[in-house]
Amino acid sequence: MAHRLLRRDGQPVNHKRIRRLWREEGLRRPVTSRKRRRVRPDIAERLHAEHPNHVWALDFQFDETADGRRLKLLNIVDEHTRQALAMHVGRRVDADTVVAVLDRLAGQRGAPAHLRMDNGPELIAWALRDWCRLGGTGTVYIEPGSPWENPYVESFNGRVRDELLNIEEFGSLTEAQVLVEAWRTEYNQQFGAVNQLLGLIGIAPIPWLSDSFWNFVAMILANIWLGVPFMMVIILGGLQSISAEYYEAAAMDGASSWQAFRSITLPLLRPVLTPAIILGTVWTFNNINVSFFINQNELETSDILVTGLFRAAFQYSRYGFAAAFAFVIFAMLLVFTVFYIRRTRALRGAYE
Repeated sequence: MAHRLLRRDGQPVNHKRIRRLWREEGLRRPVTSRKRRRVRPDIAERLHAEHPNHVWALDFQFDETADGRRLKLLNIVDEHTRQALAMHVGRRVDADTVVAVLDRLAGQRGAPAHLRMDNGPELIAWALRDWCRLGGTGTVYIEPGSPWENPYVESFNGRVRDELLNIEEFGSLTEAQVLVEAWRTEYNQQFGAVNQLLGLIGIAPIPWLSDSFWNFVAMILANIWLGVPFMMVIILGGLQSISAEYYEAAAMDGASSWQAFRSITLPLLRPVLTPAIILGTVWTFNNINVSFFINQNELETSDILVTGLFRAAFQYSRYGFAAAFAFVIFAMLLVFTVFYIRRTRALRGAYE
């Protein structure tokens, strides 16, 4: 709403910047909610989750793709840890699909002690009841028309609606599945592999997405991880091109392994590594996709040169500055390439 009002006033402001400022100021859209109902004295106390896998809450949400076709989401939340265990997206989700998702989760985490859900036809079907009976899982059905009796998954659904479904327009089912799973991973950032290992030794989880320092570290690690396969292929190809006769001659002369590596392997690898290093450097300067997906909170302190250029052009509308900035980046890369080739004389062997 705020973005539409600003655009209506003629101010070209990016909608993501508006969302970031909105979050930083702690603003929230007014929501209408029903009054909370207490449990009557004649009704037993509601079941409360006491440990992980004690109670899983299930519920459905609906959306649509750009062509107007319906999307159905099955959301499953662990009430104790508040972790989003699954967000299954499909055109239709029947009882067999619910059982398949639960069966996959049970294989990964173990079956829950109880399932809390409403009285929808998919959730009272015999397929789900048989799965619960065979797995020793109890069922806790809420009263019809009483969503407040399933509060954790309802609260989760509200975040999904506000932060994902009301923002993203899905072009296809596949795109919706990818974006929903990416959002679930971001939501569960404290349950990532690294943070889970840190939790085992009593260290607080790392805020990879909200802290500027760790956000920048995450981008560096992701960029290295993406570049390793390419560099390994180049290095292995270069090593296979080195004749074993050089190492045999070095061994006969009494050279150590370090001397053979320094005098044979490195000089012969330089002509192969030079294009790879230059390309890797150029790709790093132009690698906007890693920053875009990791820096979802748009922390300007985590910007690299190319994301700073993008922000200047498309958020602050400083097109002249962005164009000059792009030329400076090109000049930096050109100077680096010429200096690296001349300093290392890496291509000398290619011409001799």
